Amino acid sequence: MALKHNVLGICLALAICVVAPAEARTIDIPATAGWKHAGSGTVLRREIAGFVRESLSDSGDRELDVSAQFRSQDQSTLATIYIFRPANNSAPIWFDRSRTMIEQGDMFGMKGRSVDIRPSALDAAASSTVSGLKIVYPVSAGNFRSTALALVPAGEWILAVRITSSTLDAPSLDAKLNAVVAGIGWAANIAQAPASEPVQPCADPLKFGKAKLLPPSLGNALIDAVAGMATAKSDADNSPAKPAPLAVYCKDPASTMNYGIYRANAESDAYVMAAGDAGISVLVGPTISLGSGPRYSVVVQQLDSDLSYPSFSRLPSPDQVWHLINEARPLSSTTRNGNGTQSHLPSKN
Repeated sequence: MALKHNVLGICLALAICVVAPAEARTIDIPATAGWKHAGSGTVLRREIAGFVRESLSDSGDRELDVSAQFRSQDQSTLATIYIFRPANNSAPIWFDRSRTMIEQGDMFGMKGRSVDIRPSALDAAASSTVSGLKIVYPVSAGNFRSTALALVPAGEWILAVRITSSTLDAPSLDAKLNAVVAGIGWAANIAQAPASEPVQPCADPLKFGKAKLLPPSLGNALIDAVAGMATAKSDADNSPAKPAPLAVYCKDPASTMNYGIYRANAESDAYVMAAGDAGISVLVGPTISLGSGPRYSVVVQQLDSDLSYPSFSRLPSPDQVWHLINEARPLSSTTRNGNGTQSHLPSKN
């Protein structure tokens, strides 16, 4: 999806593509009707906090990545609500990625400047905990006066709200953002999420040596596929009564505009690479090896599948991983769907 305020499309290899808005499938519903998202139970009404819904689209055909455009009646303020299901549903990670896109992008004139604006907690009606995060920016670029981001976890789903205005100042847009979040039709049985805190910088940066790419192995690929199936089953079994505990992530300085590098509980031999800001991530870390030496796997987690790539002899640098997933073909895949999971090796042709 890449939150479309930047209109960034990121394609990794031949298997991963974040769909640009023009390629999305329109969801046809009467202009006066509300719409319920099947997976999260979220209801998007025709009008929310004075914004009228103009369009509704899905980047695929399973409602894994949905966006709805709303606009104020005077046409001066645009709001977009995104609903997506990342394999890694850490709200702080995806909030940090979206925040990075805003602050390092070209649209709002913040690129290359020091931005000293802090996020704050956001209490959504759907949760008994303050599980969301928000940030509001004053803007002086172009015709914009302010822009804002809010992100709220909803079970295994993430809801993100983006609002940009040419007339409202930052405090006024903050109030409007709160009203939009409160006006969303949240499901009553959403799994309760832990309180969200903004991602903090890691105390010590990761250290990378000379990681050697290992020859492709059918056995190792199948091990990675099984690991992917276990992850998918864990996601599917996550019930409202017992939400899966989430790790606390720090952000490594190896992060770039294209991807963020996050370490669960500050671990030193593994990391998560979040590509873009719309739910696609890459797991990199030690795993079972059928060979004589250690093995570090690379598994891309899309919204609906996991892709296993060739492994490394030690922890690879983010540059090595980025090059691999852009240039190599995956060795195996695991698909998450309503009928369970399936894995296969791609054709050699």
